[in-house]
Amino acid sequence: LKRVLPKNAVVYTKEPIKRKKKEKPASEPVVTEALAAEPKAPEAVPVVEAAPEGPYASLTALGVDMAHGIDYCGGDTEFYDELLEDYASKKDEKLTEIQGYFDNEDWENYEIRVHGIKSTSALIGATGLSEKAKSLEFAAKDNNIQFIHDNHADMKADYEKLLSTISELF
Repeated sequence: LKRVLPKNAVVYTKEPIKRKKKEKPASEPVVTEALAAEPKAPEAVPVVEAAPEGPYASLTALGVDMAHGIDYCGGDTEFYDELLEDYASKKDEKLTEIQGYFDNEDWENYEIRVHGIKSTSALIGATGLSEKAKSLEFAAKDNNIQFIHDNHADMKADYEKLLSTISELF
């Protein structure tokens, strides 16, 4: 199984980072060959176009930007499929859990759950759902209960629809 880290992944090491002492600036600017050379254009990142036809058409109909999700997976469509399958796993438990936090007004755990929905939805390309979850996460953090009550059902319906659609694919 091939796993690909995104370009902006943070790598942690057990070794402490040794920082160099800053040198005093020279009185005149220093121009090296590397600085004097013409700037190079950034390397082109391959763009993966996802076909909105076939079994995945239902995802694009829900606003999932599959190209974004596949790009996150380094262009590996099999890894993207695994990510989708993992996203929809235990869907009934996930839905019951978030509704339970909402019903019991457990805003601390509700915030944690919608944070997870925000992040994982962004990874698969469900940016609309991710934004809705993000606004609920911040509302829970700010104790804006009225906003949560006004917007929870809409976000949950979108989440449930996406989970069901992905579950039908696998």
